[in-house]
Amino acid sequence: MMSRRTRHITIVLFLTALFLAPRSAQAAECAWNGSVGNWNDVSRWSCGALPDADDDAVIAGGAVTVTEDALVGSLTLSGGTLTGDGHLTAGTVNWSAGTMSGNGSTTATNALNFTGSANILLIEGRTFNNSGTATWNSTGYLYSDAATASFNNQAGATFTVQTAGSYVVYGEGTFNNAGTFTKASSDTTTVRTRFNNTGVLSAGSGTLLLENNYTASTSSGTYHVVSGATLRLHGLYAAINLNGNVTSTGTGTIEIAGAANVDGAFSFPGTATITGINYARLSLTTDTTTADIAILNMSDTNGTLLGPGHLTAGTVNWSAGTMRDSGSTTATNALNFTGSENILFIEGRTFNNAGTATWNKTGELYINPTSSSFTSQAGATFTVESSGSAITHGGGAFRNAGTLYL
Repeated sequence: MMSRRTRHITIVLFLTALFLAPRSAQAAECAWNGSVGNWNDVSRWSCGALPDADDDAVIAGGAVTVTEDALVGSLTLSGGTLTGDGHLTAGTVNWSAGTMSGNGSTTATNALNFTGSANILLIEGRTFNNSGTATWNSTGYLYSDAATASFNNQAGATFTVQTAGSYVVYGEGTFNNAGTFTKASSDTTTVRTRFNNTGVLSAGSGTLLLENNYTASTSSGTYHVVSGATLRLHGLYAAINLNGNVTSTGTGTIEIAGAANVDGAFSFPGTATITGINYARLSLTTDTTTADIAILNMSDTNGTLLGPGHLTAGTVNWSAGTMRDSGSTTATNALNFTGSENILFIEGRTFNNAGTATWNKTGELYINPTSSSFTSQAGATFTVESSGSAITHGGGAFRNAGTLYL
């Protein structure tokens, strides 16, 4: 049986070990008290100490200024403001409401979870770095204001939109994707900010709209659009620039709305549609620029394919719109003319039909000037099934080296 003296010594040793134990053995939730103050002010944290690498720092109100580098196990921001010029790193960031501002940065190394319905703010010169797994389950949006605010989905990181409202990101800031950005929700979701892609942008379901703000964006990464999904490249106020060799995968649809410029080699085994939204124009900007796609759709009078570059498609479906400038368009398998609108082939453009062309159109193909030409190549066919009073007119040339059925 333990004596009273032995029990006393045991209790003293236990309490001594407890108080001398390292901070990491006493992980805690450290909640900010809702005031306005400096992160390093111990008196404002519920745990009576600065939150460290094993703690969950919780901010639900007030304003916390980070002036020095800080490291915590996790950060939960459900209200208030995190600001300052310092750099905060957390294994996990849970963000449902509130603001991050100032010229500092926040980095999530393992997980980043967006939840709730409130709009959240990344403003002033703040930088957010995701180097782990980000998951979006919020009906609000991330408001990225000021050109100096940026969100970086770093190489090797993922950002997955599982459920969302109309917007995921909105504002004048920049979203840089060097990892993998995936839209998995089945609805229509918009990213309305400058979106630079050097990684993988995946439209896995529904429709993903990339709408630029007032600054042109660049993409040299990969687009992946699964069957049934749509990626709309919407240069709303400034162009979306596809730089270098941009390889896309999947058999879904890429829609061009507004301005999209290609200066290298672009390939896509799915469908590319040049819409009429914001006078959509796909520009192949140099005479060495190429675009190789499975299906090209042109169905709006405000849609234009232009530039000195060269586009090749397995199938071209053309009911409205314009092809112009000194480049070329080639349909290797099928070419389908439909509808009642006149279509324009102008300013030196060359069209090559290398497969089966079918005319079911009451409008006309206007070929002009003399430097513009349409050629149905040897082995190709051009069949007029139904038409208006004329098929073509203008000062350009229609050349038949294949078989013409009238």
